[in-house]
Amino acid sequence: MKTLIAVVVCAVVVFIASFVTHMLTPIGEMGIKTFPGEKENAMISAMRSNVTESGFYFFPAIDMKNATPEQQEAWTKKYSAGPNGVLIYNLSGGEAMSAGQMIREFVFNLFGAFILVLFLLRMNTSLLMGGVVGALMGVFAWFQTSASEWNWYSFPLIFVIGVAIDIVAGWFLGGLAAAGILARKS
Repeated sequence: MKTLIAVVVCAVVVFIASFVTHMLTPIGEMGIKTFPGEKENAMISAMRSNVTESGFYFFPAIDMKNATPEQQEAWTKKYSAGPNGVLIYNLSGGEAMSAGQMIREFVFNLFGAFILVLFLLRMNTSLLMGGVVGALMGVFAWFQTSASEWNWYSFPLIFVIGVAIDIVAGWFLGGLAAAGILARKS
C-alpha cells in the first residue's frame, strides 16, 4: 500500500510542479514566440489554403530515402539558405487545456512515478537521494527528447532549457516525495 501511495503522491507532486513552472513562472514561455496581429491572420489564412492535413511538417521538404544526389544537393542549399523549421499543425483546432489533456498528462506522470518508485525501492535510498534519482530520470528524459529536438529540428535552445528546468525540478521534487513516503515506518 505504501508503494502505491508513493507512486500517486509522486505523480501529483510532478503534475503540480509542472503546473507551477508553466502557469506561474516565465519558464513555461521560454523560447515561445507568436506572430503579431495581422501577420498571424495572414499565416493562418495561408495555412488553411495550403495545408490540408494535420501533422508534423518539416520544411524545406525532401524524401531523404528516395532523393537523388542532385535533389539532396539542391535541398541542402535550400535548407542552408533558410527559412527552415517545423510546423505542428492541427487542421480542426481543439479545446485548449482540456480535461482530456490534463488526465493524459497525469497518467503519463503516474507511469513515470511508477518507474521512479521501482528504482527507489530497489535502492532503499535516502530522501535526498530519492530527489537526485528523480532529477536524473528527468535529465535522461530531457536528453532523449528535448535535446534531440534542439539538435535535429532546431527547437530554440532557450525553449529546451526551459523544458529541462521543468522536467528536472519536477522529478526532483517527485523523487523527494516518493522517497519520503517509502522511508516512513509502517
